[in-house]
Order: sequence, then C-alpha cells, then structure tokens
Amino acid sequence: MLKDIKSFYDEVNKFEAKNVNDIELFRIKFFSKKGVFSLLFEKFKALPNNEKQIIGKAINELKLEAKNKIDYFKTKFNDLNFSGEELDLSRNIVSNSLGSRHPISIVKNEI
Repeated sequence: MLKDIKSFYDEVNKFEAKNVNDIELFRIKFFSKKGVFSLLFEKFKALPNNEKQIIGKAINELKLEAKNKIDYFKTKFNDLNFSGEELDLSRNIVSNSLGSRHPISIVKNEI
C-alpha cells in the first residue's frame, strides 16, 4: 500500500494545471466519493493495527500535499483574472437599456 501512496504522491508533485478545468478534474480524481482518497481509506480499514499508524500518516501527508497543490493553482488562476472573480458563463446579463416599445403597441395603448 505504501507503493500506491508513493505513486500518487509522485503524481501530485508532477501535476501542472493549464486552466481551471484541469484543477477541477484533479480535485475530482483525488477527493470525490469514488476518488483516490476514498479508495485508500477503504483499504486502510482492512489493515492490521500495527500498520495503521504508518499508512495513516502517509495518506494524510498525501492528502495535505494534494490540497496544497489545488489551493496553489486556484490562487494562481484567480490572480490572473482581472476582475477577481471566476468567469461565470451561466450568469444572467443585466442590460441598462431595456429598448423601446413597438410603434403598434404604443398606438394600441393610446386607443
């Protein structure tokens, strides 16, 4: 199990995000319900008590390293964004000009 943790640790250290989507995919891979840490903790439950201290410490260090990597890239990409907010393409656009009434509607309302 230590070999698995070491390989995941190497993967975390080599991770480089090119955009916000890469960060999210990395986070899902490691922290989701069916992610790496869930699987490691499932295996951890079956270990004998004398190995749990060593393996648990290694898993927690890996978890901390992955969290730090995610936080680093999130702050890096947030600093690149000029508005200080992430781009939300689903946000409603509020327009200051509402346009004008159709001439036929104006005449109908006058009548």
